[in-house]
Amino acid sequence: MKIRPLFFFVFAASLLTLASAASRPPRQNKTATTQCNVRAYVLNGGPNGVNLRAAAGKSFKLAGRLPTQKVEGVVVHITGASGEWMRIDKATEEGGSTDRVLFRGAGWINAGLLGVSGKAIDNGATSLYQSKSKQSAVVIAVPGGDDAVKIRGCDGGWLFVEYQQKTGWAAPDTLCANSLTTCV
Repeated sequence: MKIRPLFFFVFAASLLTLASAASRPPRQNKTATTQCNVRAYVLNGGPNGVNLRAAAGKSFKLAGRLPTQKVEGVVVHITGASGEWMRIDKATEEGGSTDRVLFRGAGWINAGLLGVSGKAIDNGATSLYQSKSKQSAVVIAVPGGDDAVKIRGCDGGWLFVEYQQKTGWAAPDTLCANSLTTCV
């Protein structure tokens, strides 16, 4: 007869464990970081500049701030991508007598704050491909000098961008990362 109380105890403990596990929020899968080696310019951060985060996400602590007022143009070197966040290791001001370093270190910036423009490469435009291969289908061509290109991601030297509500991959060194010139 001692088995029955022991069984009841084990059964009750199991139910409590299940109820506790069910009430916890599910674990978030971390998005992997893709390694990149590309450049882009900062579009606009408003009067207070652009926040750089310590990790990929708005909730992480500030790692720095890039000025967007009283600077000619800010160019960043992107070393990684995770979701809609780009990891940078350097930001410079272009357009002065010398390029001034504004940030050096590890920081994350939202991809929506970064842009590039087309270069006049193939028939006066930059081709955006369906995949990271020049042999894949061309989705759309970005005319040289058109600066309405938004960064969405990267992989190695390839940039995944949006132009006129279409997305595609730009081959390495086919987009302009200088906000002061058109690179045409």
